[in-house]
Amino acid sequence: MVSNKLCFAIVLLTLCNIQLFGQKNNHMNDQNYSFEKEWKEVDQLESKGLPKSSLEVIDSIYKTAKASNNEVQMLNAFIRKNTSNIEIQEDAIDSLYLNYFNEILSSTNTNASILKSILAESLNSYLQQNMWQIQERTPLAENNVNQAIQTWDIRRFHEEIQKLYLSSVYDLKDRTVQTSKYNALIANPSTEYLLSIYDLLLYRASEFFKSSNSHITEPVYKFTLNKAEYFSSNSEFSKINITTKDTSSSIFQALLLFQDGIKHHLITKNENALIDLDIRRIEFLNQNAIIPNKQELYLKALDQLITSYPNNPELLRVYYLKAISYYSEGNQYNAKNKTGNANGFIEAMQVIETANKKYGGVSEQLGDLKSVIQQKHLEFDIEAINIPDKPILLKCKVKNLDKVYAKIIPISNKEYFEYVSEQNYQNKQKKIELFISKKGLITNSFALKKMDDYQFHETEMMLNPLKTGNYIVAFCEQPEFKSNQIFTTKLIQISKIAWFFRDNKQVEKEFSLVDRETGQQLKNVKATIYQWLYDNRENKFNKISNFVSDKNGKIIIPQQKNNSYLVEFINGKDSLFTEYNYYNYENYYRNDYHKNIFLFTDRSIYRPGQIVYFKGIVANREILPKVATNEPIEISLKDANYQVVSKLRLNTNDFGSFNGSFVLPNSGLTGNFTIDCFGITQIIRVEEYKRPTFEAKFDPTEGSYQLGESITFKGKAIGYTGSALNDATVKYRITRKKDYPYWPWWYSRWIPNRNSAAVEIDNGVLQTQPDGSFEVKFVAKADDVVDKDKPRFQFEITADVTDITGETHAAKTSIYVCEIPFVINSNIEEKLDKNKDNNWHISTANHNNQVMKTTVKLKVYSLIQPKTTFINRMWEAPEYQVLTKSEFQKNFPNFSYDGEEFEYNWKKRQLSF
Repeated sequence: MVSNKLCFAIVLLTLCNIQLFGQKNNHMNDQNYSFEKEWKEVDQLESKGLPKSSLEVIDSIYKTAKASNNEVQMLNAFIRKNTSNIEIQEDAIDSLYLNYFNEILSSTNTNASILKSILAESLNSYLQQNMWQIQERTPLAENNVNQAIQTWDIRRFHEEIQKLYLSSVYDLKDRTVQTSKYNALIANPSTEYLLSIYDLLLYRASEFFKSSNSHITEPVYKFTLNKAEYFSSNSEFSKINITTKDTSSSIFQALLLFQDGIKHHLITKNENALIDLDIRRIEFLNQNAIIPNKQELYLKALDQLITSYPNNPELLRVYYLKAISYYSEGNQYNAKNKTGNANGFIEAMQVIETANKKYGGVSEQLGDLKSVIQQKHLEFDIEAINIPDKPILLKCKVKNLDKVYAKIIPISNKEYFEYVSEQNYQNKQKKIELFISKKGLITNSFALKKMDDYQFHETEMMLNPLKTGNYIVAFCEQPEFKSNQIFTTKLIQISKIAWFFRDNKQVEKEFSLVDRETGQQLKNVKATIYQWLYDNRENKFNKISNFVSDKNGKIIIPQQKNNSYLVEFINGKDSLFTEYNYYNYENYYRNDYHKNIFLFTDRSIYRPGQIVYFKGIVANREILPKVATNEPIEISLKDANYQVVSKLRLNTNDFGSFNGSFVLPNSGLTGNFTIDCFGITQIIRVEEYKRPTFEAKFDPTEGSYQLGESITFKGKAIGYTGSALNDATVKYRITRKKDYPYWPWWYSRWIPNRNSAAVEIDNGVLQTQPDGSFEVKFVAKADDVVDKDKPRFQFEITADVTDITGETHAAKTSIYVCEIPFVINSNIEEKLDKNKDNNWHISTANHNNQVMKTTVKLKVYSLIQPKTTFINRMWEAPEYQVLTKSEFQKNFPNFSYDGEEFEYNWKKRQLSF
């Protein structure tokens, strides 16, 4: 991990776009001198690795700047001084915090605000770098400014960072101080939106609060952006009274910061700053608001900005946001399932054209988006091997094209072999271009549906039958097939040979050759094996051996050394290359056997000094496992440091098993001990523990509940002697998470994974009653998201019960609550034997698997099944067909035309039950 010192050395040299550097002035009374000579000296000393010497010069600059009241250089020197200190001091984060804290107290108001912002960023960077450690810390009883930062928990970090960022903005007295005054600190002060230090600090604070703090437990009264008025115009938004109990909420504080900035610039009438703040506010709301019509409110707010400032060129940013919003909707459109906004790209283009007409041109962002929307796309899928003299089906996917051109170029076996042997991508492309430049066997054009929505569309097309051989199939947007045009290619083979292989006894490969159309075994097929040759000068396939298939179409090839291989099959005039290489794995262990060992212990946890009884089984494995009889075994016991505590030498019996025992040491380390036998281990736990005296548990939950209803969980703490625990302390915690119902594979709409993480909604402390019972009550409240898919919510209750001696035991239970009160279950199988009586069982239960009584209507229809048995395509069915149904069924009778293979598309014959 990068050291904290280095991290902070980087962080402290950054203030948004602020680059810290300095210049020196020997004139004590010059408030604007740059100390250029001294800062060059500092840089030289640091480059030589002399931090202490550079620190002396920086300290001199700081004192001189302070004496001359040179605020900028004093601030510069302080930050550089602390950066140098980090490199040479231990506990850098603590000294950094204290130094900044003291400097803030003695600085001018503006400098103090800048220092608070930098310190907040530094603490946040430290938190992110050390999150995995800080998450393990428990909060201290009281927050004290003198507490070491190494003791802060996550919530304390967030509280301090939030205070610093908020104070840097709200406690700044002079909001008119220009960033130009701090040019020596700010590398890029030219931005038209951050002309004042106030704007700069507001921007930095709002950027922090815009990011979520998901690792902080959220309260049940969590602040949410669920009001449409937050999207109102800037003047209306500035008057809203925004309040919440959840004042630590990041999104709440971000909203208040936006409101503060808008109020300020409504007074200063800084139009550019107002537009910038409004844009950032509206984007923030669009990302975080939980409102059913959020998209409508977002676009309406952007239109409001356009209306309010009709002639400001900064509105090109607003037009871009509108266009990208429509573009995102269009990008989510699924043409096959008709989900999403099919006109999203059209609406985005309309926004771009409106901006172009209004301003006589578009921004670079809008121009790039227009190019992306209008970009043409062409790709196709085709089976790598096809049957001779049969029509060939392929799928084509296009965008912004209504016509494509096909070219089929025959290539020889030699050309095919040279192409697949070539490993260099550029050389492969050159070969493809050379193939395409040849005169094609077939040149054809295919008219597609004219689509003006800029969307991707898929269809299927047919190539005429081809003779046996190898071919390049190329598609292009134009008939010329030039390199500067959009084209795509596939390499295919036309052959009746089909092959597959398997590993036979791990010492050879067995190829089976059959007729691709009839399945008949192919005998006397010649097979040439090529081995991949790795050479520094040239990598290629090298011919190594020939084989011929037997009367059963079999070819047995002995295993060679580890390498990649290619096979060429020749059956008269028909030939075929394996369309992918196969790889031989040399079996180093085929002449030896190795052991399988299984270990068992009498339990998983022990106390020091107890006896551990173990048993094991040993099997030797060649091709089939076999128990190892009379096998010598060495077994050892190792402590938590993996040091050997004891060893035993045993022999397996006639059943391949062995057993024994170890005595655990009475003193020393506890923790995970290991029993080791030939590298096979079994872990046991050794702990000093006492037997529990009581147990805590919840009563089973009965009945069904509705969202918004009050639910009571009853529990009890009972001693193992049968006595109840009176006045025991119960600390409980209730969390909520949601999940969505399972949709069958054939459901036409894609459902993303939206299951949420657990959110704490309540916690508390109570006491057990004289009979040991306790009750936890809460309201089963859903979240604020309006969701038509009816998710179910799981409420989980965890209770830690502690008696007067400090012994603690946990109890846990959960309940599901959903707007849909029950689910229907049945044992109806997909396929039934019509010659047997089939008994169906249908039941209803709530989401907690408790039986519910209700009335169910069942209807069974017989379906009209297609006469054809369909086979699966190599790709998903297309969006639409350019071939007529009769033409398709004539040429491809084994493929469905429009989803006829799916039962849910079959017509109902009659009501059977």
